[in-house]
Amino acid sequence: MADPARLLTFRILTKWQRSDRYIDRILQYELNRSSLESQGRNWVTEVVLGTTRHQLHLDFLIQRVFKGNYKKAQMEIKSLLRMGCYQLRFMETPTYAAVNEMVALTKVVKLTKASGLVNAVLRKVAALDLGQALDDAGVQGTRRLSIEMSHPEWLLDRWIQRLDEAAVRARCDYNNTAPKSWIRYNALKVDRETWESFLSDLGMAWQRHQQFPDFYEVAHAGALFQSKANHDGWFTVQDVAAGLAPRVLAPQSNDTVLDLCAAPGGKSTYLVELAGGEAQVIAYDTAQVRLEQMELNFKRLGHPGLEAVAGDVTKIPLPKADKILLDVPCSGTGVLNRRADLRWHRRPEDIQDLVDIQRQMLENAWRSLKPGGTLVYSTCTLEPEENWEQIRSFLEREPSADIEPSNDEQLQPFIDKNGAIVTLPERDRMDGMYVVRLRKQI
Repeated sequence: MADPARLLTFRILTKWQRSDRYIDRILQYELNRSSLESQGRNWVTEVVLGTTRHQLHLDFLIQRVFKGNYKKAQMEIKSLLRMGCYQLRFMETPTYAAVNEMVALTKVVKLTKASGLVNAVLRKVAALDLGQALDDAGVQGTRRLSIEMSHPEWLLDRWIQRLDEAAVRARCDYNNTAPKSWIRYNALKVDRETWESFLSDLGMAWQRHQQFPDFYEVAHAGALFQSKANHDGWFTVQDVAAGLAPRVLAPQSNDTVLDLCAAPGGKSTYLVELAGGEAQVIAYDTAQVRLEQMELNFKRLGHPGLEAVAGDVTKIPLPKADKILLDVPCSGTGVLNRRADLRWHRRPEDIQDLVDIQRQMLENAWRSLKPGGTLVYSTCTLEPEENWEQIRSFLEREPSADIEPSNDEQLQPFIDKNGAIVTLPERDRMDGMYVVRLRKQI
C-alpha cells in the first residue's frame, strides 16, 4: 500500500504536467481537499515544489540511466521518477526507502509494468555523481550551470551578461530554497501587543521583520487560517518585498488612490492601512474571478473606502487620482523562489511583449494622475528592459515626469543611483523588486 502523501504528490505533479495552471494553485487546491495531517501536508509541499524547482537537474540524471527515449516517456512515469530522484538527491532519503515506496506507488496508480523500470532507474541514479555525469556527457559553460542550478539556460545567459558566476550561483541558490511564510498584521484591527500575544498563545513560532515591523515571519501558517483572527481580518498574507511599493507611494488621509493590476489585493489593503483607513483606494483587475476574491478579502478585513473595479488599464479611461500604484505584469524573474514553476513557463520573447504592455499601462495611468500627484511603478522582475530602461524611455517621452526618491528611512539601503528601490534576492534575502516613484509636475 503506497503512502497517501506520496500518492497525492504523484497526482499533483502529473496534473501540473497536463495543464497550464501554476503548480502552487494545483497544490493548494489538492491540499484543501486532502485529509492529510500537517506532517504529511508539509512533506507533499516540499516534494511537489522541490521536484518542480529542480526538474532540469533531476531530468538530466534520469536521462543518464534511462533506457530509451525519456522525453517521450509516459507523463506518469516521469512523475514517479522525478519524485524518487528528488528524495534521493535532496532529502537524503535512504535508497531502499525511496525505491521501495516508489515501486509500491507504481502498483497503486496501475503502472505495475513500470515497477522494474522505476526500481532500476532510481537505484542507478542513487549511485551517480552529478559532476562526473556532466563531465561524461561533455556538458560545459552555461549549459552546465543551467543543469546544476536547474534554471533555464536563456535566463542564465542574461544574468551572466551583468553578473559574475558567483553572483548568479548565489541567486539560483536562493531561488531553489523553500520560501519563508510572511504575514502583515492589520494595525487598523488589532494593536501590536495583542497581535503578538495571539501568535504566542497559538503556539506559533514567529519573528518580526527588523526593517519592516508590519511583517512577521511565521512557521507553518496553516493554523492561522483556522483561527478567529483570520475571520476578523487581523492579518494578510504578503511577502515583505511586496509591501515596498505601497510604502514608497505613502498614501495620506483623503487621498484618492488607484491600484492598477491589483489582484490578489494585498497591496490595496496595505495602502488603506498605511493611510490610517482614511484614503479612498480603487483596485482594478481584468478577471472577474480575481475581483470576486479581492472583494471577499476586502470584506474580511473590513477596510473602509476600498473598491474593486473591472477594467483593462492599458486603455480604459481612469478617474483622476492623487496617487497611483502601477504594479505591472512582468516576467517575474525576481520571484522564482516563491513561484516554483515560473522559470519553466517563461520564454525569452515574453519580455518584449510585457514591455509593450507595461508601456501602455504607464502612459494611460499617467494621463489620470493629477498635477503634483505621484505614481509608483513597480515590478517583481530583475530584467532591465522592464525596469530602468522602461522608466528612462518614459522620462524621455514625458517631460512632466520626474523621479522622486523615497525619503523613507527604512528604504534608504535599497535606493540605486537613479533613485529607484531595487532589491536583489541573493543580496537582500527577499524577492527581487523594482520600485520607482514619479512625480507629475504642476
